[in-house]
Amino acid sequence: RKVLTVPWSRLPWTVFLHFFPIWLPLTFVSVVLSTLYSFAVCFSSSYHIPTTMFLKFSSGGSCLLIWLTWVQFYKFNKKYYAFVLTMSSALPILFPFLVGVAPVFIGYALFGLSYFGPLIPWFTTFSGAFRLLFSVLNGDVIYQTFESMWTVPSQFVVNIYLVSFIIIMMYGVLNVTISILEHSYFSSQGQERTFDLFIRQGLGGNPNEAEEKDGDPDGDG
Repeated sequence: RKVLTVPWSRLPWTVFLHFFPIWLPLTFVSVVLSTLYSFAVCFSSSYHIPTTMFLKFSSGGSCLLIWLTWVQFYKFNKKYYAFVLTMSSALPILFPFLVGVAPVFIGYALFGLSYFGPLIPWFTTFSGAFRLLFSVLNGDVIYQTFESMWTVPSQFVVNIYLVSFIIIMMYGVLNVTISILEHSYFSSQGQERTFDLFIRQGLGGNPNEAEEKDGDPDGDG
């Protein structure tokens, strides 16, 4: 059986994650935040330390990251590690898909900012329009959004704007996202690909080549 030799320059980023897991930078950042918080407390000249945003961020961020690193100890049981397995399998497909639909979402937000901004308080800023459309995308405040737009002179534009956004983003994008996550979940639970197969697929090779070699150890066919 031949040994697969691949230079580092040809390895995709998904393969690098197997050598450098995400838990290492999370642990490093959490330790740095904890250290900064400890130094800020130890070298404070006042007895009652004022609650600054830096102390809140460093203490809260370190606690968050430390608890996130606990997930790595579940990897020996696939049932408890299902979330990480699902996301690691879905992200290579989900991230390009979300990047592809991001201009559509931004376009709707900019149109709402430009057209409804002077009339609707939620659309006075881009961040406000972004938050409102994200809430509508997830099925929240839909009726409230329609009700708040009765002051807009052209109700035809309002209806076309909101209905088309709901059809495209909720019925289309959201359901495709759920389908990708669902497929990745069942794939991670029912299949376990070997590292050799993973590299071959990442490099665009034949994923069945290794299986054929396993079935014929002599290589004679």
